[in-house]
Amino acid sequence: MTERQRKFCYFCSEGESVEDAAEMAGFKNKGIAKKLLEKPEIQKEIERYKGNSGDVGIEEEIISFLTQAMRGQGSDDMRIRLRAAEMLSKRMKVFDKDNESENERRVLIVDDIP
Repeated sequence: MTERQRKFCYFCSEGESVEDAAEMAGFKNKGIAKKLLEKPEIQKEIERYKGNSGDVGIEEEIISFLTQAMRGQGSDDMRIRLRAAEMLSKRMKVFDKDNESENERRVLIVDDIP
């Protein structure tokens, strides 16, 4: 199994659509996603990733890959770079409403002068 196929499996196991997973893994062909899913070894790998969701080594590798993609080290395609940035921000919960750092930056103005 190639490195791109492993990344495809990981992205699929994280809930990405098969088309997005294929694009993020570096596949250029639009129809490859469905062909990949037909392979038994791909299906087994996706199930393995779903069972090992706490595997730190895999998570570090994917974060490293997304960071490289976001910086344009693998592709100059701006869509891929933006998608990588979006996935990293979701993973790190940068834009969550419950993010404490955002709450700390809010200013509350109370008009209590009589």
